[in-house]
Amino acid sequence: MQLGVVCILVGLLLTLASFQYSWLGQLSEREQERMGQSLDFATRAVRFEFDNELADLYRTFQVDYREDGTFSEQLSAHYTERVETIEGPDILEKIYWVNLNEETGLVLREFTGSGLTTLDEWPQDIVTLRDEFDNLLQYNDAQFRLLLGPEPLQDDVPALVIQQVFTRPTRDLEDYKSISWIVAKLRANVIIDELIPVLANQYIYGEETLDYNIGIIDRNEPAELVYQSRPDLTTASFAEPDAERDIYGLRSWNFNQRFQKNRRMWGIIEEESDAKWDLLVKHQAGSLEAAVTATRNRNLAISLGVFTLLAGAIAMIVVSTRRAQRLAAQQMEFVAGVSHELRTPLAVIRTAAENLADDVVHDAEKTRQYGALINREGRRLSNMVERVLLFAKMRADNLQFEHQAVDLIATIEDAIDSNNAWSTERSVTVRKELPESLPELMGDPSALGSVMQNLVSNAIKYSREGGIVTIQVRESNTESGPAIQVAIHDQGEGIPNKEIPHLFDPFFRGERARQTQTQGSGLGLSLVKQVVEAHGGEIDVSSTPGSGSTFVVELPVIDNSEASNPAFH
Repeated sequence: MQLGVVCILVGLLLTLASFQYSWLGQLSEREQERMGQSLDFATRAVRFEFDNELADLYRTFQVDYREDGTFSEQLSAHYTERVETIEGPDILEKIYWVNLNEETGLVLREFTGSGLTTLDEWPQDIVTLRDEFDNLLQYNDAQFRLLLGPEPLQDDVPALVIQQVFTRPTRDLEDYKSISWIVAKLRANVIIDELIPVLANQYIYGEETLDYNIGIIDRNEPAELVYQSRPDLTTASFAEPDAERDIYGLRSWNFNQRFQKNRRMWGIIEEESDAKWDLLVKHQAGSLEAAVTATRNRNLAISLGVFTLLAGAIAMIVVSTRRAQRLAAQQMEFVAGVSHELRTPLAVIRTAAENLADDVVHDAEKTRQYGALINREGRRLSNMVERVLLFAKMRADNLQFEHQAVDLIATIEDAIDSNNAWSTERSVTVRKELPESLPELMGDPSALGSVMQNLVSNAIKYSREGGIVTIQVRESNTESGPAIQVAIHDQGEGIPNKEIPHLFDPFFRGERARQTQTQGSGLGLSLVKQVVEAHGGEIDVSSTPGSGSTFVVELPVIDNSEASNPAFH
C-alpha cells in the first residue's frame, strides 16, 4: 500500500517536472526576445545621446556675425550659455575661428572666453586641419568654398568644424568676400573615459549587475578598440555581437530656399551612415542565448533540487511512518512483556504472602524459604520498575547522574550476588576474573550498577542450563587514554548476525526470545548503551551462533563526563 502511494507521488512529481521543463523553455524564448529588444533600445539610446552631444555642440556655435553685435560678443554669449546649461561631462576643450579672406588669406584666432586672439602659428593640436583650409584658397567662387568646406567631424584631431550660418538674405553669394568656420577642439579623453561610461551605465548596464561587455571599434584600417569595458577585451571578443550601432558621426541636409540654397545643417547620424566608430555589445556569458540558457539550466537545477527534496521528504515520511508503526508494535510488545514480568513476581509474592497469612506454613525452614522467595521476587519487581523509570527519564532528558568515585569491583560483585538465585535456578556457574584493585572510576554508582545487573542477568538468562558465565575485568588503553574493560561471556545459543545492529534499540527483542517467550522488556540493553555512553565509554558485542556471546564495556578512568555531559551534576 505504502509502496503504491510512493509510486503515485513520484509519478506526479515527474509529470510536474516535465511541465516545468516545457514552461521554462517557453520562458527562455520570451526572455531572450525581451533581452534582445531591451538591448536594441539601449544601444539606440546610447547612440542618440552620444551623437546628439556633437550635434548640439555644432548648432550652439553657428554664429552669425552679420547680426547686431560683434562676432566676438556673440561667440562669448554662446559659450557662456553652454557652460551654464551643460549637464554631464564637457567634451569641449578649445575654440578657434578660421577666416578665409581673399585679400589677407588664412587667418586663425583663438577664443579665450572673453574675446579672440590672432595666432601667428597653428597650434600643434589642430595643425593637421591647415591643409584642409589651404585647399579652399584654390577656389574663387565663394559658393563652392562653402559647399566644399572641411568635413564637419574631424575624428583624428578630434574636432568639429562648424560652418557659419548667414541669416541676412542676399541674391548673390559672390558678394561675400570673407568666409569663416569655428573649430571646436574636443577632449578625446573625456569622450572615452567619461562620456561613454556614463551612457553605458545609464542605458546598457542596468541598475544591479554588469552583464555586458562593451567595445567601441574605430573603422579605420586596421580596426582597433578605442574603448573596452574591461582591459582584457580585444576585437576578437566582440565577434558576433548581440547588438551593434554606428556612433560618432553627423548627417547633413541641404536647404534649397530662394536666398539660402546649398546651405548645410548638421544633426545626428541616420541608420546607415559613415559614422567613425562601431558600438558593439556582447553578453558576458558569450551571447544572449548562452545567458538565457544558463539561467534556464540554473532554474531547472533549482527545480530538480526542489523535486528531489520533495521526493526525499515523501520517502522520509513513508520511512518514518513505517518506523512509527514498528515502534508502536514494539511498544505494544513492551507493554505486554512488562505486564508479564510484573504479574509473575506479583503473583509469586501474593501467593507466598497468602500462604503465610493463612498459616499454611508451620515450620521455620518453610517460613524462611517463603521469606526469601518474597524478597527475591520483590527485588526482581523493584529492578523492573527502576529500569522502566530509568528509561523514561533518559527519554525525557531529565535524568541527572551522580558524579563520584565508583568501586567497580564491588559493583560487579553485587550484581553477581543479586543474581545468585537466578543462576542457581538455571544451574549456571558464574566465573569471575577480577583484579585485586582498579584505578579510580568517576561516575554514577547506581547507573553503573544497573549496567552490570543487566549484563550479568542477560548472560545468565541466555546461557544454556549448566553453562558458564565468565566475567573478566582488566585495565586497558584506548585512544582517549586509560580505561577499565569489563567482558561478560555466556555459553548460550548466540545472537544472529542480522539482529546485532538492532540489539541496543529500545523495545527490541530477538526472534529466539519471542519464540521461547523468554521474560524481558527489550529495554535492558538500550539502557546499558545509553548509560555507558553518558559516562564517556563504549559497549560492543560479538557473537558466534552456537557458542555464545560476549559483551565488552570500556569505561575511561579519566572521565570528563562532568564537563561534557549535562546529565552529570
